[in-house]
Amino acid sequence: MPFMALQTSDGNWLVRDENPAIALAPSATILVRYALGRPASSQQQHYCFGYNSVGDDALTYAEHEAQEIAKLVGGQAWTGALATDQFLRYAHDARIIHIASHCVYDAQQPLNSHLILGNETLSAQTIMDHVQIDTDLVVLSACVSGRSFVAVSDDQYGLQRAFLYAGTRSLLCSLWNASDVAALFVMDRFYRQLQAGVRIALALKHAVIAVRDLTRVDIIKQFQIWQLPTSAIPFELDGQHNDSPLADPRFWAGFMVIGKA
Repeated sequence: MPFMALQTSDGNWLVRDENPAIALAPSATILVRYALGRPASSQQQHYCFGYNSVGDDALTYAEHEAQEIAKLVGGQAWTGALATDQFLRYAHDARIIHIASHCVYDAQQPLNSHLILGNETLSAQTIMDHVQIDTDLVVLSACVSGRSFVAVSDDQYGLQRAFLYAGTRSLLCSLWNASDVAALFVMDRFYRQLQAGVRIALALKHAVIAVRDLTRVDIIKQFQIWQLPTSAIPFELDGQHNDSPLADPRFWAGFMVIGKA
């Protein structure tokens, strides 16, 4: 159960304007060694990678998300079949890396957990063995990208550990299968906060609150701005919140910041 999903004794969400932002540490060792105490990255590039996948479980907005985030941060986007190749080629030059894709978590072999980026996959083991980055932030807008296996040493193994080990100071990821639409809106609001100079954990808090309060009219207007067909908006995802279709915590509570806040 993530902190983001908790409610206070008065029935309000723990995540609200007057409460602190939340950031997590995978372990004290990793937090101290790989995140805290390091100066900001000297890199300037922002790279976004997106892949919708194919078949019955294909995403609808992952590639669009990567392109829109690249516009917001003045970065470059790579989408489609060669996204993994481009990641391995350019990631070391990035200050911010954003990945929108499917993710597979392997509970038996956590280092085999991987992101599906085009024709190839990007596993936690590959990242730990072959990727060196100097980023302030890696965003994994991918289902279950935040899951990990806790070892006897209290270290956690999975994609979150891999990216921290590779050199990022902060990681934004998800604990469970997030709605494609909800992820698109959370990331849009999150990066708008970052561009306004808000710190990472606080930016996520503001983004979650904004998405939680979105009305149907707000969502339709934003889809029109993005030039996406409004007929594709899956309002049926939440029939209990007619005025705020994304108010249910399953749409936003799984997103979390790990590392430097």
